[in-house]
Order: sequence, then C-alpha cells, then structure tokens
Amino acid sequence: MKKAIIIALLLLFITPSLSHAVRVKGHWKDTNHDGLKDTWIEPYERTSPNKSRIDNYNYPGNYNPNQNK
Repeated sequence: MKKAIIIALLLLFITPSLSHAVRVKGHWKDTNHDGLKDTWIEPYERTSPNKSRIDNYNYPGNYNPNQNK
C-alpha cells in the first residue's frame, strides 16, 4: 500500500514537468509596425522552448494535436 502511494505521489509531481506544450495567452500585436497594437492574437498552445528542432509541432512528421482541422 505504501509503495502504491509513493508511486502515485511521484507521478503527480513528475507528470507536469513532462508536459511538452505551453499555453500562450491571447494578446494584441502591432502587425504593421506603426506603433499601434491592432491585431488580436487568439490563445494557442506551442511546444516548450528548447534547443531541439525535431520535437516542435512544425517539424516534418509532427503535428499539433490541439489544432482545429
């Protein structure tokens, strides 16, 4: 019983660190560089920033599971 509780607690604390997606909040952006934030960017998920290219959603063969098709 104690072993199961320890494993459950480890999974509870380790699982969030294994997440490969980062939620980006919606925001206004200056798209034409005139000093006015004129375009609303919808919230979205992206891969966690790191130095690897092959685990990004836009790498050939990978896909964004949260993208509307």
